[in-house]
Amino acid sequence: MEIHPADFARVPLSSSSSNSDYINATFVDGFQQKNAYIATDSPLVNTFDDFWQMIYEQRSPLVIMLNNWKEGREKYPEYFPTEKGYTTKYGNIYIRLDEHVADKAIVFRKFTISSTSDFENPNIVRHFQYIQWPKRGVPEKPNDMLQLIQTVQTAQRQNVQGPMVVHCRYKSTLYLYLLENLTD
Repeated sequence: MEIHPADFARVPLSSSSSNSDYINATFVDGFQQKNAYIATDSPLVNTFDDFWQMIYEQRSPLVIMLNNWKEGREKYPEYFPTEKGYTTKYGNIYIRLDEHVADKAIVFRKFTISSTSDFENPNIVRHFQYIQWPKRGVPEKPNDMLQLIQTVQTAQRQNVQGPMVVHCRYKSTLYLYLLENLTD
């Protein structure tokens, strides 16, 4: 069952490949900041263009991915270039992978994204994928989750422009709660 965001909290797109301003994404207030986060489902092939359009329009500096590429029977498609230096176009947004570092729990990627209509104003996006959270249940090693939260908090302090995007089908709310309530 898909739950759609309320109109007052949803993230509208100014333009879209589907000629609609709709994306299944919701603004979430932080403790000290209105619209500090965007919670959304993991992108699907038919929503890649809108997902990157939202990130570009909102000037989101951080994307937190809380799922692995395969969880049980569900498979999530890769929605970005996977080779360093390679650029992929989604709608009118170009995404270039600049950096890729992986450890046992967290995969870090850094992207440069730009619009076909505004190459002079690129956005740097830091992407953190947490790969140790099972589809059902909680992470087995809390220290890995705490490491993710600390790493993201550090990145947040360095990038104060737009809202952080957190995506996963079931885990976004819990992650945002932990991020807001566990401080350095």
